[in-house]
Amino acid sequence: MYRKYKGIRPSDSRRDTVQATLRDVREEARKVVNYSMYDFYELEPAEVDSVLLDESIDQFPKDENGDPNFQYYGAIAASYIVNKNKADNPIFDKAGYIFPLDPNTRDYPLVGESVVLVNHRDKTYYSNRLNYFNNPNSNIQYRASREENFIEEPKLLKFRGFQPTNRNRHVRSKEGEIVYEGRFGQSIKFGQKNNKPVIKIRAGQREDQTLFKYEPVYEDINKDKSSIYLSTAGEYTVTNKNKKFFDYKKGGNQIIINSDNLCFNARSDAVVISANRSILLQADEIKINAVKGGTIKMGDPRAPMLPTVNGEKLMEFQTNIIKILSGIQSIFVSVATMALPKVASDAAKLIKNIMEAADTVAGLKFLNFEVMQADPNFKFPDIPKIDPPKLPAGLAAARDKARKLKKELQEREEKAQDFMDKNLDKLASLEDKKPFEVVHAEAKVNGLKRFTWRGKEYSVE
Repeated sequence: MYRKYKGIRPSDSRRDTVQATLRDVREEARKVVNYSMYDFYELEPAEVDSVLLDESIDQFPKDENGDPNFQYYGAIAASYIVNKNKADNPIFDKAGYIFPLDPNTRDYPLVGESVVLVNHRDKTYYSNRLNYFNNPNSNIQYRASREENFIEEPKLLKFRGFQPTNRNRHVRSKEGEIVYEGRFGQSIKFGQKNNKPVIKIRAGQREDQTLFKYEPVYEDINKDKSSIYLSTAGEYTVTNKNKKFFDYKKGGNQIIINSDNLCFNARSDAVVISANRSILLQADEIKINAVKGGTIKMGDPRAPMLPTVNGEKLMEFQTNIIKILSGIQSIFVSVATMALPKVASDAAKLIKNIMEAADTVAGLKFLNFEVMQADPNFKFPDIPKIDPPKLPAGLAAARDKARKLKKELQEREEKAQDFMDKNLDKLASLEDKKPFEVVHAEAKVNGLKRFTWRGKEYSVE
């Protein structure tokens, strides 16, 4: 708690001293004097002097072994802005550093920015940064804690190596939306489209706009650097620089990821991509590499796999077939012309070509076993129907008895309800004919505070 500077006083909670003892009166008088001297304040702004995010600097606190004490990671040193009396505004940590108030969410300030300090149980914490300029990049008012004039914002665009740009703007939002923004053009928006939920995660704002100073910007799935959209409504169009490709344009429930590069990596198990209707792959070149097994399988994995064709070996095989046919024709011509030496030469070539073709067929060299496809003619066998196991005779009899009893109870309940429906007026008439004393006694036994008799309400007491 801080005091000794102007602020709105809280309501006086002093107890009434009329019935107090003399000692109490003196104590109350002392409190009145103190109360009149000081204003009560719980929070005070302070200017950030340093932020502990680098354990290599000399200022980073050390533990008993001389090693960096990472308990102080993210802590700050700061100077009070309004009340500079250290006796009134102590920082209780022995090292003089101030810890973040929230242990989970960290918003590290810049040197020169102002934060809000609070003391609790002899410990000082910092929380929100003061939003001097309503700028997500920097809200520095350097020397705010000193007697000198503040340094204006334009001079702070290059301060201690931090260089925010005018491109990093607030995200335009609609009423009710929640937005988390960083300093560097990143944001997470819990938004809506047509009152249906949308989450937009974005890193790197678009840079193609001419804007007024501090003018907020809309997210753009195509122009922002990297984006992930989780949407349940609205239509989005995603384009590619390669004009040969189809644009993606779809609405409804969907997840859209867009960036210059995408990487899906499963370190120790599988990547599963499935779709109810279709999968579209577009690229100038598509590469699929099965490293471990050396086999790429296409089609239903339950079916037998058949090898595909090795194009190069098939071309060689076809060439040999052509040579064989050509050789046979040449032999026929040589025989017709009685050119016996040429017949022998053509026969030798023919035998060589036949042997090469036979070797290709025998060795299945024209087949590619690295890429296989499911046998299109394979028919999956029908799954045989399995009759459920029969209960032992004793359990079956017990089950049948329970079913019969349940049916009888249902019939009795239906008869009772039917009787009630038919005799409702008679029962009501009988209820009205009960003496007052009887109705009063029944209400008392049932723990009722009030009851009704012949259209009037009475108290049990």
